[in-house]
Amino acid sequence: MTDSGGYPLLANLLSTALVQPDITTKVVAGGGTAPVTTGVKTEQSGAAVPIVEITATGESPYAVMQSVKLTTQYSNQALRNIQVAAGIPPGQMATTFTVADAFQPIGGMPSRTRKLIATLLIGVLLAVVLAVVVDAVLRAVGRRRTGSGRDADPKDGVASEDADGTHEAVDGPSAGIRST
Repeated sequence: MTDSGGYPLLANLLSTALVQPDITTKVVAGGGTAPVTTGVKTEQSGAAVPIVEITATGESPYAVMQSVKLTTQYSNQALRNIQVAAGIPPGQMATTFTVADAFQPIGGMPSRTRKLIATLLIGVLLAVVLAVVVDAVLRAVGRRRTGSGRDADPKDGVASEDADGTHEAVDGPSAGIRST
């Protein structure tokens, strides 16, 4: 086995075989979903022997679980077919074993960038709302202190309109200036 590439080569061939149309068709017919992806973890990633990792995505948690379970079931036969085609004697053939059972699927999580953008947008929105509220409160307090506002006395420097349509300020700092 070590003369022809060893277990890493065998794991890569198995990984490729598990996503071929014949196995994918069987998985979908058994209640699974496509796509199923595979990858190999080797000694460089800390594994003592090459590990073929099977991942499935789909709309239904049941279909995802079925995909992983069925692909795992077909892996031993696929590995055997690869070794038979390579002329490996039956007594020297490698077999598969499950390192970890499929676990309950989890929903997709938003990426960090999307979370950051959402947080920034919420922060800007809250800052604008807070600025508007503070401005409104300060204007209301200012009107109460000076006594000006909508109910102010017309004699307190508010412009009045003449008969000819012109405006004149009365008793204000700009008294005597006419505008048309």
